[in-house]
Amino acid sequence: MNNPALVIAIHGTRSAEGQAVGRALTQRVAAMLSDVDVRDAYVELDTPTIADALASALETQPDRRAVVVPLMLGQGGHVLEDIPEAVAEGRARAGSATVITTPHLGPESSVREAVIVLVLSQYIPAP
Repeated sequence: MNNPALVIAIHGTRSAEGQAVGRALTQRVAAMLSDVDVRDAYVELDTPTIADALASALETQPDRRAVVVPLMLGQGGHVLEDIPEAVAEGRARAGSATVITTPHLGPESSVREAVIVLVLSQYIPAP
């Protein structure tokens, strides 16, 4: 049995710099998981869409399995509606397939701490 494809669901941006960050993250994960088909996908403002990336990944998987990881901090409309709808569309296009969507990244304590340090560093001069 092959490893399922991994689709990283990123918010998306019109900014070329922001797009490069999303693609670099995907490339880094792909390098770490060399035996996995890792793809970037976007909720909005960039391509490929989640539905397109997922359908394409499933079509190339012999056993038609994929995992979608929403790279979102908050649980807003994208996590609750847009991503599930895009996953359903991609799965439907690929026919019979198994797709697992993980919980969104969420406000992990280490991420919150990093944000606090970054914000404080802008307001409190270093000694």
